[in-house]
Amino acid sequence: MGRNDCGDRPATDGGATVVVEPGPEESLTRAILRGVAALKGVAERDLDTLYESVDVEALKSVIRHANARDSRVSVEFIFQGCTVLVESDETVRIAENRPPRSEMYPEQS
Repeated sequence: MGRNDCGDRPATDGGATVVVEPGPEESLTRAILRGVAALKGVAERDLDTLYESVDVEALKSVIRHANARDSRVSVEFIFQGCTVLVESDETVRIAENRPPRSEMYPEQS
């Protein structure tokens, strides 16, 4: 059974992965926080500040640059013990533990 606290111990079932897309009026930052909170089963206010784990302005800049050039890019980082993968279309994949990249991003396999 998987763990919802995204701790260092692996989940026996390989862990859970959630996919989040920002809503029409939702920022990328808020979507990441919403997804991690949902995966961990906690309120967003109980999470650390995202800015402590990643330069959010740089993340948004990389995504904008890729989109302006009609390119695909993904950025992966660790937040609250979870692996967060942000794609150029702003889809966010969040995993409890660190599965192989091919499991989080099967289109690249």
